[in-house]
Amino acid sequence: MPQNPADGEGIAPVVLSERSTEGKIRYASRKLIEIHDDLIDTASRDHRGALLGVALHLDLVADTAKAQQALSDEAWGTVWLHSKWQYITSQMTTAERELAADAVARWSAALNAHDGEPTTGEPEGLRWWREAV
Repeated sequence: MPQNPADGEGIAPVVLSERSTEGKIRYASRKLIEIHDDLIDTASRDHRGALLGVALHLDLVADTAKAQQALSDEAWGTVWLHSKWQYITSQMTTAERELAADAVARWSAALNAHDGEPTTGEPEGLRWWREAV
């Protein structure tokens, strides 16, 4: 591993495809803090402060991403409750349907948790396209 992480040489590629946006941002923040902790010599103290500043900023961005996802989930939950779900999602690609259904499932689970209900399953008929096959 290089002495200067900015070199990029020898650093393993980061695989983040299965993480949420918030998770990716928080992962990057943790990595910056790890780099910060590795920079212990006096010549790199200015860089250490900059790394911590960026890490703190990334944490704020992650909080924003989490809040935006919650709003998106609530919006899809409203669509689920107050519209013709099957018709609306029939106008989408399968990938779009899955994303919308994931949002509704998260929203439903959050509501159940808030209400103290042990139910963690998805609402019935949510992924109707899977049942139709």
